[in-house]
Amino acid sequence: MYKRILAVSIISLCSHGAIAGLFDSNDFKCGRDDANAAVQKYIKDEASGVLQSNYLAAGKDKYSKPLSAYQGELNLINISTSNISTKSNNDDELTCNATISIKVSPETLAVIGDDPSRLYRITQGSGKFNNGSVVWKNVSYNLNLADNGKDIQVDNFSNYNDITVSLYQSSLMGIDKETIIQGNGQSRILSAKSSYDQSDAVLNQIWKDLPESARNSMRKAQGVWANDKAAKCGKLSDAELSTTAIEQRIKIYQCQTKLTQDRITYLGGNESE
Repeated sequence: MYKRILAVSIISLCSHGAIAGLFDSNDFKCGRDDANAAVQKYIKDEASGVLQSNYLAAGKDKYSKPLSAYQGELNLINISTSNISTKSNNDDELTCNATISIKVSPETLAVIGDDPSRLYRITQGSGKFNNGSVVWKNVSYNLNLADNGKDIQVDNFSNYNDITVSLYQSSLMGIDKETIIQGNGQSRILSAKSSYDQSDAVLNQIWKDLPESARNSMRKAQGVWANDKAAKCGKLSDAELSTTAIEQRIKIYQCQTKLTQDRITYLGGNESE
């Protein structure tokens, strides 16, 4: 009876050891779970290195949040590998090929939606945006299995810079969403106001160049036009208020500019002058 119990215990211990991951070297493949985990950890470790180096080099005043906030965001970004193939297997070193995908957070998508020109910051190199992720196909790398049969080293990663920079940029946009969108809005307001100011200056010059008799005869009509413009577009004083919504301020300036350019044409001027 005791011998039977001892035999069962030995079998149980051996089975547990196999499940824990004591693989034979012949089982070492690019698509193995621990190999995938090693690749994903490699990418995040390298991106963390970029983040920490840039943060220290630029100084914390260049960033709106502490380093730990960006690192926490980076850690949450999901990386996946698919279409994995083992090209060669020589002396515990694998040559692998895979598709690498980085999931884009809703916060980062909001930043890109507000300023589409920022998309290139996460589609580094040959990266393509698809279904909420940035995808790199045909990424090649080598895997080396340590003597202990467990530890895996990643080497010769073909898209190393592209993917790590994309992950770094994603973490920045995810954390700095509000600051970036606010800054974009202010830049767009200044651009819209500048366009209006230029058109208004042209109109004022055309008005001054008119004969005095023409100005006198048109003064009432010009006042009606100005009031009508404000009614259709909104008041310029509202566009100058920080309490007015950013998009509304921009719309006021753009509408005012359009009607001012129409008035320039009506008075016989050329808004490009």
